[in-house]
Amino acid sequence: MKKLILIMLLVMASCKTVEKTTVQNTTADVLLTYSKSRCLGKCPVYNVKILKDGMLVYTGVDWVRQKGNVIVKLSDDELAELKHIINTATKAPPAFKRIRDRPVTALMMNEKKYKFHATPADDQLKTLNSRIEHWVDEVNTK
Repeated sequence: MKKLILIMLLVMASCKTVEKTTVQNTTADVLLTYSKSRCLGKCPVYNVKILKDGMLVYTGVDWVRQKGNVIVKLSDDELAELKHIINTATKAPPAFKRIRDRPVTALMMNEKKYKFHATPADDQLKTLNSRIEHWVDEVNTK
């Protein structure tokens, strides 16, 4: 009986599951995050994370041509432009009111979270929004 218990313990100890390891970016590595939420129709749903080294991590969720993860390297000029826009966008996030069936764009940078529908009112955020949507379009046309 003792041998059986010992064998069962050895078998249980040897059957430990292997944890799946993935590369996790710390928040210190992230320059900004950008996401589009669902609506009641066919609005594209995706997330974008841009890292400080210029890597753009796109995750297509729904109603996009490219679903899943895609990683793209921004050029040095694009990254410099992006950093300049982020550094000059110092205004506090405006008040946000959710509107039914309108997708919400969420943008997080400089430890501030901006939420808006369609296009933001602030000129710097408009520029940033259009640049990110341009890069997303490039990912979805490949």
